[in-house]
Amino acid sequence: MDHLKQSFDSFFDSEARVAVIKGEWGVGKTYFWGKYIKNRINEKKVSQIAYSYISLFGKSSLEDVRKSIFHRAEAICSDQLIEKTFGEQFEKSRALFDKSPWLTKNFAKARNKTSRLNWLSKLLQDIPFFEKYSNIINSLEFGLVQNYVICFDDLERKGEGLSVKEVMGLVDELAQRKNCKVILIFNRNSFENGGADKEQFDTYREKVVDIELTHNPTCKENFNCVFSIEADDYFPIIEKAVHELNIKNIRVLKKLKYMIETFSRYFEKKGDQIKIVFLMHAVILGYGFYIRDKELNYELLKELLSKKSWLSFVGSKDSEMSKGEKKFRTIASNLKLSPSDLDQSIIFFLEHGYIDSDQVNLHPHSGWPQEAPSKGAFT
Repeated sequence: MDHLKQSFDSFFDSEARVAVIKGEWGVGKTYFWGKYIKNRINEKKVSQIAYSYISLFGKSSLEDVRKSIFHRAEAICSDQLIEKTFGEQFEKSRALFDKSPWLTKNFAKARNKTSRLNWLSKLLQDIPFFEKYSNIINSLEFGLVQNYVICFDDLERKGEGLSVKEVMGLVDELAQRKNCKVILIFNRNSFENGGADKEQFDTYREKVVDIELTHNPTCKENFNCVFSIEADDYFPIIEKAVHELNIKNIRVLKKLKYMIETFSRYFEKKGDQIKIVFLMHAVILGYGFYIRDKELNYELLKELLSKKSWLSFVGSKDSEMSKGEKKFRTIASNLKLSPSDLDQSIIFFLEHGYIDSDQVNLHPHSGWPQEAPSKGAFT
């Protein structure tokens, strides 16, 4: 992912205003961007005065999006620079003040009391007839948006009342008229089926977007973002299973880590073989439950894992197998999988969200035996 970091370093050092991060669902686009901008702000390598992150998920009006930019803003510069920038914007908004002279006095008082970026929003709650003047107030708030870093995420999940055309128009206004750096994040597959959204994005792309970047990390890169070789004793075992299934989805990897950590206290007095079998089966069943592979769906995966050893596929004919069975055969053979009593505990956790203590009681006759639960497990 170093090339992506270098691309954004160049973006912030250039005259470019709008960048797009594309990528498949769940590969860590937002994760990468959040980590990058946080580091850049902490290192004081941002010349803008504020940062706003806005998810467009469910947003149904352009006005809601415009309001969110100001309300979600976090100051990333000194109070003095914010005061200077706001003062300049107030002067440009003089016509709005003239229409509502009662606002001028309140604004003057507030500016003398605090220089924090969100002072305006708090002040407005105490102003009489707030609802009546909401349009003017919204205009004033948006007028203060100047020289921001703004990230619009989840473009593909916007509400029906908001068009891509409107979003792109707002992005262009922020970039050209308000001197903002704007980042758009979305799933590149969301527009593949065509429709109005794809047509509108393609129409405005050339005019609005300066650079387009694709985030396509390797399985190993995303795995290393979630799992730590220093913290996880069985790092190589988990990595082997994740790599075999090519799990790149950051959210799924985090869920797998949570499941493994939740079960970890039951491993304390168990042998290595028990732990290894559990980890392999946890990753595989988690893959089926969270990824929802169309060929090797969750129900088929559970059935095959409970009945088929990797050795049982020796001599099997492709013509007698479905695509899902062929896929499982490859996975089972590469990982040397066999049925295990541990599966029921894992399945229960995936489907109910907690561990059934009756299934994992630490005694010789429980579903968690003292030795390896099956022959041929990965070693």
